[in-house]
Amino acid sequence: MASDPLALLRWLRSRWAPAAPAAAEPQEPARVAGYWDEWQARQHASGRRWVDWADHPTVLALLQRERFGDETRNLFRYLREAFPRLQQGRALSLCCGDGAFEQQLVEAEVCGQVTGIDLAAGRIELARQRVQGGLAGRLHFEVGDVNAGDFGEEGYDAVVVKAALHHIEALETVVEGMWRCLRPAGLLVVVDFVGPSRCQWSDAQLEAANRFLDERVPEALRTLPQGGRYRASRATPEEMIAMDPSEAVRSSEIEAQLARRFEPLVVHELGGSLLALVLGGEIVNHFDEGNPAHNRIIGELFAEERRLMAEGVLGCDFKLIVARRR
Repeated sequence: MASDPLALLRWLRSRWAPAAPAAAEPQEPARVAGYWDEWQARQHASGRRWVDWADHPTVLALLQRERFGDETRNLFRYLREAFPRLQQGRALSLCCGDGAFEQQLVEAEVCGQVTGIDLAAGRIELARQRVQGGLAGRLHFEVGDVNAGDFGEEGYDAVVVKAALHHIEALETVVEGMWRCLRPAGLLVVVDFVGPSRCQWSDAQLEAANRFLDERVPEALRTLPQGGRYRASRATPEEMIAMDPSEAVRSSEIEAQLARRFEPLVVHELGGSLLALVLGGEIVNHFDEGNPAHNRIIGELFAEERRLMAEGVLGCDFKLIVARRR
């Protein structure tokens, strides 16, 4: 028996994230900071291997071979080789969280120095614990409200934004702030969800995802921890706001807002319009990267998404964009 879609979404939120503030209450910085500090604590305590569909090693290998020409050529190696001038440059990272991504940017020699900003003081404290040994002087972390868009003027060679803009409501303000803080030859690097705002999946997405689940995914891989069979579903905007007021708040507008101030140099379509729905929530953790049968299913899913994207049935929900100032 299929589980209730909204009950599933609530269960996933309660397990992997804290209860969001009520939608009617103002999202004051202190409340938002507390929300993400608690989210971080739950992530550390959960023991969950992968948070999202693209964390799975088999998916990553397929993406890297398709977009970067080699399944072992990850994002950091790609950026270092494609944009070598950043290796001595100073970068700003928005909504840095616990600083893991920023640490990799420095250790992989993508950027010379990285300053990360996040509203949640607890997450920044975790990030600061990473600044040891040779990283001292190269990694800096600050508590700050990204929504204010106050990043200074022409102080950075790059702005890096990973999975953050789809949580930003003040897109115009943040885009202007990113433009101002970059030096004339600076680059903007965005890896983000640019799909339907408030995750209002299209009927075509839901139909394709549930068809694949029904026809290709064994019951054992789609059984939920609380019982029932996983199915891809679409919550209403009001339900999304009640669970997380910032989730995909204006995601479908991100590319248009960036285009006002930035000229894309490279756009890598990462997909996710089918992968994210089929491998949603806990389901991605059911797939063992050491199991050939599981990897075969992921490969078939990847191919099906690409086919539907090429035919125009599905769009592309996740993109890597490297742009320069207009």
